[in-house]
Formats: sequence, structure tokens, C-alpha cells
Amino acid sequence: MIFHGQEFEFSSLNANDIERMEQANARFQAASHAEAARAEREHLSYSNALRGQCRVVMQFMDEVFGAGASERLGLDGNDLGKALNIVKEAKAAIVAEKQAFQADAAPIPQNREQRRAQ
Repeated sequence: MIFHGQEFEFSSLNANDIERMEQANARFQAASHAEAARAEREHLSYSNALRGQCRVVMQFMDEVFGAGASERLGLDGNDLGKALNIVKEAKAAIVAEKQAFQADAAPIPQNREQRRAQ
């Protein structure tokens, strides 16, 4: 899969890749909530809270797309906006990959009348 000008060994049509992404997403959600709670509990500055969330996103990207993926994507742990935009790009690439194959697939009849019409 290619996004943000980088090629990664990941496919939205590979069950192992999707399973890895689902598991990483569960850890990402928990880590994001824990980081937000830590920022509040420790009264972190806004800048440090952003860095914490950015690290969570970077970890997610590395888990899904391979060790070092966040670095290859130019993430340095400081710019949460950039990290979230890259996540959006990855999601768009996943959707595009699925759609490319769905467009080639023959429609599956939904009921008996549709089967007779063919």
C-alpha cells in the first residue's frame, strides 16, 4: 500500500494485516485515553499533552505498518496535526484499495427475482 509517498507492506484485503490493525487500534484507543488521563492528572502543559498523544499515534503506525513506519512518514513526536493527517491518508488509501477491487467484483444477487433476471 502506498500513502504519504511511502510504500508499506500492508493490504486492506489481507486478513493478517487487518487483524494486526484491529488489535493495534484497540491498544491505540486504550493508550490514547490513558495518555489523556495522565495529562490531566499530572497537569501537563498543552504542548506536552500533544507530544504524548503524538507518541500514541506513532506507536499505532509502527504496529500497523511496521517498525520505523512513523519515522519514515516524517513523524517526530511533536506535531499531532501532521500525525493525524497521515492517519487520514492511510485510511483513504485503505478505502481506495477496497473500492478498486469492489468495482471489479460482479454484483451478488440479493434475492430470487434478481437471480432469475440474470
